[in-house]
Amino acid sequence: MGLLEGKVGLVVGIANDRSYAWHIANAMHEQGAKIAYAHLPGDKNARRTGKAVEKIHDNPWLHPCDAASDESLDELFDAYAKDHDRLDFLVHSIAFADREWLQPGMFSKTPRKAYLDAIDISAYTLSAMAGRAQDQMAKNGGGSIMAMSYYGAEKVVPGYNIMGVAKAALESTARYLAFELGEHNIRVNTISGGFLRTLASSAV
Repeated sequence: MGLLEGKVGLVVGIANDRSYAWHIANAMHEQGAKIAYAHLPGDKNARRTGKAVEKIHDNPWLHPCDAASDESLDELFDAYAKDHDRLDFLVHSIAFADREWLQPGMFSKTPRKAYLDAIDISAYTLSAMAGRAQDQMAKNGGGSIMAMSYYGAEKVVPGYNIMGVAKAALESTARYLAFELGEHNIRVNTISGGFLRTLASSAV
């Protein structure tokens, strides 16, 4: 019996089989977890994510989600709750920054909208998802929320720019969520992975 036998959860952010979230989901599946997946809206994204997760297991549960939309987030968690009787874990592995500003010498020139968009998608969405996951986790005694960070949140990585600021905000968000949700036996942690040639890292 695996360590996660009987556990059920949601992974958000698998773009392909090179994504950090893919490797996390694969390891969880090997330990007995049942996993649902959220992907970016659109048929192309659905096919891409579906193709990737079918390498982990057959007949995956998939649902579109525009993380910039509160309505879309509501639809995702409502759909998940309708089809699953528990939520034991949530993996947040989404981030965004306009790659035009992910170049050395461009940080001080980053326009307001690009700056705020990066914070919104990369950091705020962790809080938004945690808030929606809280009740579903608490009713079964708690759960675990994980988010993906990077070394550039702590130290300067040339060219990482606004994404470094966004990841720092993500880590701070996780700490405050951990403090608040801990009383419901919900753990919140960030994982700072080593370098992996992912779709996101190709922009830096």
